[in-house]
Amino acid sequence: MPIIGYTSFGRSRTKAGVAMLIALATLLLWLLMQVDTKWKRQWTNSCVNSAVRDTKIPARRESALRYLRTLAQGEWSFGATIAVLALGDVEDRNGDVLNLIEAACMSSNRYVKRSAAQALQRQGRNAVRSVPILAQLLGEPIFDAAIFAADALAELGPEACAARESLLRAEKSSSRLVAEAARRALSMLNCPE
Repeated sequence: MPIIGYTSFGRSRTKAGVAMLIALATLLLWLLMQVDTKWKRQWTNSCVNSAVRDTKIPARRESALRYLRTLAQGEWSFGATIAVLALGDVEDRNGDVLNLIEAACMSSNRYVKRSAAQALQRQGRNAVRSVPILAQLLGEPIFDAAIFAADALAELGPEACAARESLLRAEKSSSRLVAEAARRALSMLNCPE
């Protein structure tokens, strides 16, 4: 009995054997990628970090943003979470980065939503246009997203006065940590009464 891929009957069976081995290897890789493993997470994290570095290089910026966008909008929770969080460290030149982060704020995935709030906090003053979204996150039942949103509003200072009412409601939250973050943010806003 001949070994798959090797035969003395000619090239057509050899090519078929090689094609079968490639198909089996592809299937095995696909199955491995379906499993959420530690090496997959480490590899993805490394790729995201490289993409963030590449956004600073003009020739590589577009392809790096395309990778982060694809991962951030994907179905895999861990990949979307770290990609959205990494977008907080990417310079927003024409609003495309903030568009991605704001879209992630509306995600049904709690981890992606939390990372989006944290990414807006990391964007600092660039997130001024996102004040209404941050105000909306203050009312979320996901307390850590609300805390990051309050911290982001605090960093914006007086530019975030439009969120004052939402912060006052968050100050009465059942979560002590959300209430404290809202109080901190209100003290930083210095809004006229």
